[in-house]
Amino acid sequence: MIVSALPEQDMGLLLSTWRSFLCRSSLCRWPSILLLLSGVCIGQEPGYAVLGNSTSGDSTTSPARFLSASVESDAARRPFPRTHSETTSGFTSRHAGLLGKNYVDGQYLLAMPPSDIEDEMDPLQGFRTSLNVASPWASDSNSPLAQDLFASFRMFQTDASIPALPAEFDLQAHEITLGTTLFAQVFASARPFVQLGWQMTQTDVEITAPGGFRFEDRDRESGLLLVTGCEFDVAQTTALRLAAELVFDPFEDTVISAELIHWLNEHCFIRGGGMVAIDAEMPGLLVGGGFAF
Repeated sequence: MIVSALPEQDMGLLLSTWRSFLCRSSLCRWPSILLLLSGVCIGQEPGYAVLGNSTSGDSTTSPARFLSASVESDAARRPFPRTHSETTSGFTSRHAGLLGKNYVDGQYLLAMPPSDIEDEMDPLQGFRTSLNVASPWASDSNSPLAQDLFASFRMFQTDASIPALPAEFDLQAHEITLGTTLFAQVFASARPFVQLGWQMTQTDVEITAPGGFRFEDRDRESGLLLVTGCEFDVAQTTALRLAAELVFDPFEDTVISAELIHWLNEHCFIRGGGMVAIDAEMPGLLVGGGFAF
């Protein structure tokens, strides 16, 4: 922490006003805001229903064979890259989501401040980039569950004014998340999932005031991320992803997100949607795209 030479009375007023502003603006829950982005956090992406043929009994009447046949003709026409299980097992089922696929993507992020301080605080803006890899040890197409591994990096920045001093407030937040996604692959058009991850965050705060006064603070925290949701195929090349995201220690909040994923060709996709942090009362949006390999 760095604080320039300040009269004791002004310093007390500065710190008191800063803490009050943080609480009022819900910035104390900024990691939740980053999660908004997540959007759809990495690896939480929609996945494919990968069905395998039965290895015992009458293969023409087994549930796996029946479900596979019901989607095989349509899947053959879809321009999506195959999941890891499909490429290793020769199965041809495909879907319009991202689960079970290797890809990189990026998104622009925007979150609006709470209505009670919207005149004092600028929107939070930033970006997110992520890498998703299908787990090579969960490639059995007969298994009802599949697994992805993911890593993501997110950055947010905002400025605000503190009229009581007066002073200017600047916040920058950086976050790295590592985790895994488990999703069901037993339905033709829906893929429920659960994501577990560990987040490491760094927040840099700077307050400046007339006369050369300056206050700087850096804080590092980490916590557990839990995401539950489901992905649905809504068209041949489009999927809808709904998710509820929770982050534990050191902050708690719930973020609801809805996002559409649309494939332009076999490897390129665009994505976008909306989200809201329930406790922080901050709605937002995200838009971007990616490349599957």
